[in-house]
Amino acid sequence: VNSGNNIKTKKIHYNRSKKAFFGISKDNVLVQKTNHSIQSTWKSLKLKDIAYITSYGENMYALDINKKLYTISFNNLKESDISLSGGNSDWKQLKNSGNMNAIAVGEDNIMIGIDGKNVYKKVSIDKNSEWTKIDSKELNDIDFRTGYLFGVGTKPQMLYRKRLRNLNSPWVNYQSCCLIQFTFGYYDSGESAAQEKVRRQKIAAEQKAAKKAADSARLARAAAARSTVGPVVKRRVAK
Repeated sequence: VNSGNNIKTKKIHYNRSKKAFFGISKDNVLVQKTNHSIQSTWKSLKLKDIAYITSYGENMYALDINKKLYTISFNNLKESDISLSGGNSDWKQLKNSGNMNAIAVGEDNIMIGIDGKNVYKKVSIDKNSEWTKIDSKELNDIDFRTGYLFGVGTKPQMLYRKRLRNLNSPWVNYQSCCLIQFTFGYYDSGESAAQEKVRRQKIAAEQKAAKKAADSARLARAAAARSTVGPVVKRRVAK
């Protein structure tokens, strides 16, 4: 990204339904892109002492620097020149924050959390419910995409994904390396159309190659069949 770096961030999050990028600055202040483009400039929402952000549906969720869990609806999100930990903001503190470093919410509206050594989930869609351990995995960050849980490891810093949409399935090394934190963006219609064109061109090329190989095989079989017939003998026909 060659522009839009007017504020140095240590975490970004993209809400696909709102088409909005949010971030946390180096000094733990909530920021937001001025429009849906990642290359637009950041503006400060001035809320301080934020350590992590994510969102689901109409709500945003955050961890403060003391690892306390908060939520707010997008309708109530505005500039607030106060500390998230101060208790005077429109953010609502939730119970059973645990000791999480990062959080994410799946398509079933269940919150997932990591503490650097283990992966947990809330026992129900109630964000005040207790945490229960899923498995042991050293991760720096997590996020969901198309129902799959992804995570960035600590050692090594690789991108992992649950093999299945089932959270109890094993982790697999998905791709990439040397990551710290991540988010998933959004492909607009122009990008999707371009990808579809490339996909169709690839299919057409594969079909052409397959037809060429089939024609070559057919000609080879015909040539082999002719070679087994033997010489043709002409007979004189009596008149």
